[in-house]
Amino acid sequence: MRLLKLNSDNSFSLETFSEANIPPYAILSHTWGREQEEVVFGDLRDGTGSEKEGYKKLQFCAIRAKEDNLRYFWVDTCCIDKSNNSELTRAINSMFRWYQNAAKCYVYLADVTVSTQGGQPLYTDWDSAFRNSRWFTRGWTLQELLAPKIVQFYSKDHVQLGDRISLKRQIHEITGIALEALQGQPLSDFGVDERFKWVENRQTTEEEDMAYCLLGIFNIFLPLIYGEGLPSAMRRLRKEIKESTNSRPHFTDIESQIVPFEDHSRTIRRKSKLSKLEDVISRTSRTGNNTITGQPGFTHTVEDIETICNCRQLVVQRSRRAIFSVIEFSSQIAISHRQGCPYARNQKSTKKLGLQIFHISQLVGTAIKGSVSMQFGAGDFSISPYLSLRGFSRRDSPAFELFDELKWDGAKTLSQYISIMRQLPTRLLLLFTDGKASPNEKNEFGQTLFHQAEYTLSMKTVPDLYKHPHFIAEKNILFKHLFRLGVPLNEESCFGEQTFLDSIMWHNCYRQGAVSSGSIRDLTDQGAEFHAVDWINVFVYMFNISLYDYDRDISIVTLPRLTVEFMQIIIDFAEACGCTALQFAILSKSKSKMTNIIARNHEAVSYENLMGQKPLHMAVNWPWALHLLLDSGADVSVVDDAMILPLSYACFFGCHEAVEILLSADSPLSSDHRRYTVLDDASMVRDIPCFTIVATALAQRRRRVSILPGGSCQVTHST
Repeated sequence: MRLLKLNSDNSFSLETFSEANIPPYAILSHTWGREQEEVVFGDLRDGTGSEKEGYKKLQFCAIRAKEDNLRYFWVDTCCIDKSNNSELTRAINSMFRWYQNAAKCYVYLADVTVSTQGGQPLYTDWDSAFRNSRWFTRGWTLQELLAPKIVQFYSKDHVQLGDRISLKRQIHEITGIALEALQGQPLSDFGVDERFKWVENRQTTEEEDMAYCLLGIFNIFLPLIYGEGLPSAMRRLRKEIKESTNSRPHFTDIESQIVPFEDHSRTIRRKSKLSKLEDVISRTSRTGNNTITGQPGFTHTVEDIETICNCRQLVVQRSRRAIFSVIEFSSQIAISHRQGCPYARNQKSTKKLGLQIFHISQLVGTAIKGSVSMQFGAGDFSISPYLSLRGFSRRDSPAFELFDELKWDGAKTLSQYISIMRQLPTRLLLLFTDGKASPNEKNEFGQTLFHQAEYTLSMKTVPDLYKHPHFIAEKNILFKHLFRLGVPLNEESCFGEQTFLDSIMWHNCYRQGAVSSGSIRDLTDQGAEFHAVDWINVFVYMFNISLYDYDRDISIVTLPRLTVEFMQIIIDFAEACGCTALQFAILSKSKSKMTNIIARNHEAVSYENLMGQKPLHMAVNWPWALHLLLDSGADVSVVDDAMILPLSYACFFGCHEAVEILLSADSPLSSDHRRYTVLDDASMVRDIPCFTIVATALAQRRRRVSILPGGSCQVTHST
């Protein structure tokens, strides 16, 4: 991450920090003026730009940061080298986190001026301008409003108007964003559709940015493909949101709450009481409270119903099964309207439904309290198709809570992390010895302490710390201690049925290098197992996220005893996994496997994955693979679902040799039904060599025109 620093001569300089060593910094939020008036990365690198209008914003931010005792600050116009496509992609995917980690965020409103009286701004003077500020209409400023801990608003005259908390009412009225979100409630607490509504009345310069500006809002990571168009970008975003949601231990709709189960000694079934509950909910025009108490002898069972609407019996049946089938889980469930619900347009009068299942103790019993609160007068509408459930789970075990100390709090150093990790085995042993916890226990999602250790250490620590050699070494030692303490290796979780080794390989794939291949081999030697089919799915999923950036040899998991079975599964189940066998062979960088697959089925060169990508799209990083595919008859003019050519892919990822290979194979320079040409793509990613190669090819093709007898022209190749 690059940060700006004010020098003693009042000039600015840039310093680069690794993610683990970023000092406290301030951050600027603003709207861009004319592009030629903004100070960009090249200006600071060359020592120019002080005459530009945007230089005043840098001076403003520097003054504010100095007053807040912050030496460094960040401004998007000049801290990112936008000519570097890979850097731009990383920056956009990291930007929400950068705003989130800033000590303070200063919002500079260039279209708001303030008159003062007695040194205080006149509210009546700036309120109207504040409400109509262009800042509230831009897509990127949404995350800049919600991500930081402290957001302060300033007028063009550098007068502080207030902060996000003191101005929350006005901001809520301007944006429609819930007050709870403005007060810092986690964005994951709000429904997907609700978060999409926050950006409805905003605009971006590039149409695709309407999707990309939401990446941080949904905690999603995507490659940027400018030129794909907004519909395609939104499809990719929604797909990732859906897959991300499905991979988390919570429920996304009422159907998923119906958990198949068998009778259990701790399960309470009292049909007469449920019938009474069903009659109450089915009754129309009824509001108030109704309490159903449990039978004598049971610790406590209460159903408390508030503000009853006339839900149909179908909904009650589903609720009943949910309440009495997942009695061993501790959950909180919030409800929100789906798009299309006839009551979604009246959000203010619509309350929420909450269900809490409190797990007290397996020895004492279970207390259940459910509260229902809906908009009055639902009529005869069936509510279930319009409501979505989201679950939030809680851990009560002291053994699992120990790992919370390893989560990043913005302050821990490497030595502090290692100290905590070294103490964990002893502290766990004491819990096991005192009977306060057990090596075999699981959390609500069936995950063992191995699962929890891997997830916390790989995904919840300081960014980039998980790659530090000392950290990895201590992590591997901790795994060995857990094994010696009797924590089971091959227990599967309730959701996703992942063993610990499945989990460790998933996180190693997501955060490359988070664990050593030697550690994985050690675990397999101790009997750790993984699911080959699930691992293929994980790899394909990661490929779709990072496209060609993921260039890791997966041989560490294709151990000798599993190689034949593993590759057979790839061939037999490739279509179900979303990636064809030939495409997987390309990703594995195996020329022999590619040759064998093509020999068995020549049409494999044209098979596509779930994103419409053909083998040629996949192969642009490897010239030898391109030659093999082209020699086997692959069509150089194929497009993916976004109508993007393999030649454009080569430009996107700066594969100069691939560009030349595809051009020599007479690749088209544009595709039907797409407004951007390959030259546009090369220009947008600002890769000068690619742009030069494509522009030269275009000029040569235009010159390939011969004059026929009679004065007519024949175009031998055109695009």
